[in-house]
Amino acid sequence: MKIGKRLFIALIAQSFLNSQLSILDLSKSCLDGFGLFFVARLVQQCKHILLVCFHTRLVEWVDSQNVTADAASYFKEGAWKNELEGVDNTTPSTNQFIKFSNANSDPIAFIDKEKTDMNQQTGRMANRLGLGINVFNALKVHPGILERVKYGGSTANPASVTENVLAQLFGVEKIVVLKSIMNSASMGADEEMQYIGDPNAFLLAYATNAPSIDEPSAGYIFTWDMLGNGQMLPILNYLGENGTHTEYIEGLMATDMKKTSDDLARFYKAAV
Repeated sequence: MKIGKRLFIALIAQSFLNSQLSILDLSKSCLDGFGLFFVARLVQQCKHILLVCFHTRLVEWVDSQNVTADAASYFKEGAWKNELEGVDNTTPSTNQFIKFSNANSDPIAFIDKEKTDMNQQTGRMANRLGLGINVFNALKVHPGILERVKYGGSTANPASVTENVLAQLFGVEKIVVLKSIMNSASMGADEEMQYIGDPNAFLLAYATNAPSIDEPSAGYIFTWDMLGNGQMLPILNYLGENGTHTEYIEGLMATDMKKTSDDLARFYKAAV
């Protein structure tokens, strides 16, 4: 595929991720579908097309297998060089950590240590965190997290652990919870619904807020400006057959998600 001059940084998660791919005012479910990278910049005219493309069930002609494969490729075991595994004992060995579902774990101290290690090795501080849904649920009830927020509520407005609260506690700019689902069953078989990204894992990454050719980032989404001059989305609008009262709106977009730095991301499997 021809690669244009425009670069877009993404997750996650969703990110590529929504993923959350998500620093803009895009729908949350759209963003977390990417799973790991987060979009740093996106032109206004692309928003509605992205929403259609990420929600593959909305239109028949979108290839859901290709879309979900791209999203899942970067939020799974084996996708990143730096990978750690959660364990239930309190004496983890090399490349292990205490599961967040274990009350003896300290998620805040652990994330701080991982961010510091990345910063020391790369000169960049991790600023994005993509959470599988089960990891997010475990953090919301973790004793160490609740202890820090319990005095911030009242009877009318009880303290709650949200993505924004966790982002502040972990010291990152953006947290995305991966909630997008897919039907993994074969054509004609009974539905088999599951999450696109690993619900028991999370990804810590650095994504630049100023995408450019010489700016490092865990990943980029490259978009072909097929019309030239930065115009990436040709749109056609035409009427359907007489008597059908239909109108067609057709848009084309060519993008390619790429991991551009293994050192700027760390994947944590079996976190709960």
